[in-house]
Amino acid sequence: MPRVSYHPDDSYRGGYDVPEGLAEITGAKALIHQFPPNKETGEQQDAMTKAAIEFQPLDKDGHPDGDVVEQLYKFGKTSQVLPENEDGDGPVENETGAEGPAFWADEDWKPNNKTQWMVFSERLIKCGFNEGRVRGGDLSELVGTVGEIKHEQMTGNIGGMDTKWSVSVFKTISQFPYDSKKSAKSKTKAKSSATTTADTDADKDSDSGDAGGGGSDAVDVDEKATEVLMQVIRAQDKKTVSIAAVRRDMMGVLMDEKMKMPQIKPITKKLDDEAFMAEAGELCGFEVKGKNLVLAED
Repeated sequence: MPRVSYHPDDSYRGGYDVPEGLAEITGAKALIHQFPPNKETGEQQDAMTKAAIEFQPLDKDGHPDGDVVEQLYKFGKTSQVLPENEDGDGPVENETGAEGPAFWADEDWKPNNKTQWMVFSERLIKCGFNEGRVRGGDLSELVGTVGEIKHEQMTGNIGGMDTKWSVSVFKTISQFPYDSKKSAKSKTKAKSSATTTADTDADKDSDSGDAGGGGSDAVDVDEKATEVLMQVIRAQDKKTVSIAAVRRDMMGVLMDEKMKMPQIKPITKKLDDEAFMAEAGELCGFEVKGKNLVLAED
C-alpha cells in the first residue's frame, strides 16, 4: 500500500464546494459523472446522472468574489435518467462525461424527492422561483439566479446505516433570471431608441427591399451574435459582468425574437470563440478577462 499524498490536486471533490453567502448561478447542465476508484480498495461507485451547477460567489455589493465553483447534485441512476441530447429529441449516449441541457427519462419515471437535486429544487421553489420554468426542465433557466447559499444538513438511512450529509441550497433569492432578462430588454430598448428610430425611418425611405432576407430562416451567425451582444452590453449597469450572464441575456433576446434553440446555440457559442470576442470587444467596448467581460467606461 503506497504512501498517500495529501496535496489538494490529488483529491477528488466531495460534499459541497460552494461557500455559504451570496452567489450567482452562471452555468447549469445535466451530466453523467463518476468518481474515481477508491485508491485503497480499487472499488468504484457506479456513474450517476447529476445536475452540474456553476456558482459565482459574490461580495456584498454583488461583484465576483473568488473563482466559479461547480457543484454536483445527484439526481438518478443512468439506467433511469440521462442528460438530454442537443437536439432535444432524446437522451445522450450513456457514457461518463456526456452532458446536456436537461434530463431525459421514460414518462413513468419519477425522481426520489430525497435526492440532492430534488432537495435543491424544492428549496428553489420555496424561495419563489417560477414553478412553470422548473417543470419545463430547461436547466439554462437557472442561469442568472442570485441569492444566499446555505449548507442544509440532511439525515437518512443509506445501506442500513444512519447517515448525515449536506446540500448547498438557496436560503433566499434576490434576483430571478427571468426578471433580469426583462430588465435587460427594457434597458436595451431605452438606450437604443434613437438609433432604432433613425434606422426605421431610413428603411421606410429605402426601395431596396432586401432587409430581413425575404423571411428566410437563414441567419448570419457572426452578424447576429455581434448585434445581440451589442444590445446586451448596452443594457448592462455594471462595469464587470460574467460571460455566463451575457450568454443568458443573449438567449433571452433571441427567444423573444421567436428563434429556436438549434438557431440560438450557434449564436451564443460565439462567446467561446476567442477571435470573435476580440473583434467584438473592440466594436462593443469590452475586454475579456477570464470568465468575465470588463466594460469600457462611457
